[in-house]
Amino acid sequence: MLDKLKQWGLRLMKGDAEIEGVIAAELVCMRHDPREIPRPFRNMRFFCSQNNNTVFLPDHSIREDSENGGGMVPCCMNCKELVENITDCSICLEPFLKSGISSCQKCGNLTCWSCAQRLFTCPFCRVEMGFSWQRNVALEKLVNKLELPCRNAKWGCKLRMVKSLRSSHENKCKFMPVYCPLKQYCSWQGDINSLSQHLAEVHSLTLLAGNRITVEISSFRAKMKQSERRSQKYIVLLNCFSMFFFCKLSLYRKKLTVVFMQVTDMNAIMYSNSANQKFSAWLEVSSSFRTIKGVMPISSVNKNNKELQLSCESLLSPWKQTEDRVRIGIVVHPSQ
Repeated sequence: MLDKLKQWGLRLMKGDAEIEGVIAAELVCMRHDPREIPRPFRNMRFFCSQNNNTVFLPDHSIREDSENGGGMVPCCMNCKELVENITDCSICLEPFLKSGISSCQKCGNLTCWSCAQRLFTCPFCRVEMGFSWQRNVALEKLVNKLELPCRNAKWGCKLRMVKSLRSSHENKCKFMPVYCPLKQYCSWQGDINSLSQHLAEVHSLTLLAGNRITVEISSFRAKMKQSERRSQKYIVLLNCFSMFFFCKLSLYRKKLTVVFMQVTDMNAIMYSNSANQKFSAWLEVSSSFRTIKGVMPISSVNKNNKELQLSCESLLSPWKQTEDRVRIGIVVHPSQ
C-alpha cells in the first residue's frame, strides 16, 4: 500500500520518464537487500576478492576480454600469485603447459620435467636428485585448466589460453621471436627488425639486397687440404621477397656443404599473400673442370635444415693443377 502511494506521489511531482527510472532503482535495491548473504556464483571466474570486498563482473565484460585478450586478467592477489609464481618453471622460465611439473620433496620448489631430467642437485636447496624429485600430478591438473599467458608474452602477445589451445596458437603467433641463424653458436633471439643489427655487430655479417649472388672461392686446392684439420665457412645473407635468407657454405674434410635457411617473420606472413609460399635455391657450382646444377629446398630456421654435400675432388681437374677456382651461383626463387 505504501509503495502505491509513493508511486502516485511521484506521478504528481515528476514526469513519466523520471518515474520509470526511480521505480527501476527501487526494484534493484529491493532485489539486493544489504541484510541478505551473497549467493555464490556457479562460475568462479565471475568474481574476485579485493580487500575483503567482493567485486562482481558482468557477463559482457568477460566476453569482451575473451575476444580482445583471450582471457580475463586476474585481479585478486590469490590469482596473481598463482599465475605469476607457480605456473612458470624456475629454471627455463617457460610455462608449465608445455611439459610436466616436478617438485622437490624437501624445499617444494617447482621445475618443468625437461629441466629436472638435466639436473643432478636441486638448484635451491642443493639436495641430490633422485627420489627427492617427483612428478606433481595434482598441480599439473590445476595448471592445465588455467588460462595462462602465451609463451611470447614478453615479446608483446597478450593472449591467455588453456593447454588444449596453446600449441595451435603458439605455432602461428605473430609475436614469435626470430632466432639467430647461427643458433648453434649464438643464443640470441628477438624481433626480426633487430636481426640485421645483431648480425652486423656480433657476427660482422652484412645483409645483401637481392635474390642472387655468386660466391667465388680462390685457391680451392690449398683450402681443400686445410679442411682436413679445420673447417672453413662462408656465410651469405640475402634480403628478398620481404624475408631473410641465410646460406652457409663450409669446407670440411674435402667436402663442400651447402645449407639454406629462411628466417621468417610470422607477423609479415600472416598479413601477406604468401602465407603458404615456399622457396627454393637454384645452385650452380662450376669450375674449369666441371659444372653441377640443381635445386635445393629452403626450410625455416626453426626446423631441421636440409644440406647438400659435394666432393671437393670431383670439382677439380686431376691434370690442370694451376686452375683451382670454384664459383657458386645462388638464386632464390618461389617454389611453384
